[in-house]
Amino acid sequence: MSEEQDQITVVQWMGYKHPDLAEALHHSPNGGARDARTGAKMKKMGTRPGFPDLVLYEKRGEFAGLVIEMKSAKGRLTPSQKRWAEILKRCRYQVTTAYSTDEAIKTIEEYLA
Repeated sequence: MSEEQDQITVVQWMGYKHPDLAEALHHSPNGGARDARTGAKMKKMGTRPGFPDLVLYEKRGEFAGLVIEMKSAKGRLTPSQKRWAEILKRCRYQVTTAYSTDEAIKTIEEYLA
């Protein structure tokens, strides 16, 4: 599966398995092709490169929330994604990279346990 399809599957699973928390799982549409005008507007509005794919805004223990960067099996983090991971760790988020649907789901289940 593609990174995008993995992410869609995780979001659908969340709605089924944890419907009470499904709306707390958010994706910011940073990627994708856009015309220059729309891209410039989004940048002015605060869109930042490398922001993680999924953020679960649900406090658990010492963590303010859970952040998941979805990657394909051979995917690699970009420098801006690594920078966001450090920023969010400082803000007390649990940060992880998932290379499959199963990894992301396991991470969410362990976080919520």
